[in-house]
Amino acid sequence: VLIVPSIVTLAVPQEMVAQLRSAVSLFDGGDQETARPTSGPGRPAGTTLAAAALAVWLSGTAYVLWKHLRYLWLLKRLISFARPAPRSVQVLCRALARPSCGNTPEVVTAGGAFSPFLWHPMVGQPRIVIPSELLNGLSNDSLEAVLRHELCHFERRDALRHRIGLLIAALW
Repeated sequence: VLIVPSIVTLAVPQEMVAQLRSAVSLFDGGDQETARPTSGPGRPAGTTLAAAALAVWLSGTAYVLWKHLRYLWLLKRLISFARPAPRSVQVLCRALARPSCGNTPEVVTAGGAFSPFLWHPMVGQPRIVIPSELLNGLSNDSLEAVLRHELCHFERRDALRHRIGLLIAALW
């Protein structure tokens, strides 16, 4: 059992405790028995604090990743119910896209109240997702502005930047 001072007690398997102790010993300056005077039953001073810090960091990383994966799952579920937008919207999107960007995103509609967004999976067709109710209520100029905005995200490769930023945030 790993005890984080007065916050929470975590049940941790003995193998993980041994791995945490060996990882902490790298920061303590080497072997646990010779690194520092002991401050408890067989523990070097600072080991408990370092192990607690490592446990908090790992918990935070796991939480950030879980939260993002859950969000992605919800988006993927929403997109699974999406239907292709009318042909006129598809043609407009292709006309607005820069030829240098290659594959133009498909425009799809889905029910619900959300902002339009670009879905750019690691593998597969990128899509611009627009709520059905919003698409039906937009003027041609407003629809063009929405498509230009989302195509700008596509051209700048914002999805890749977002993934890199998430990875950095999770590891930080």
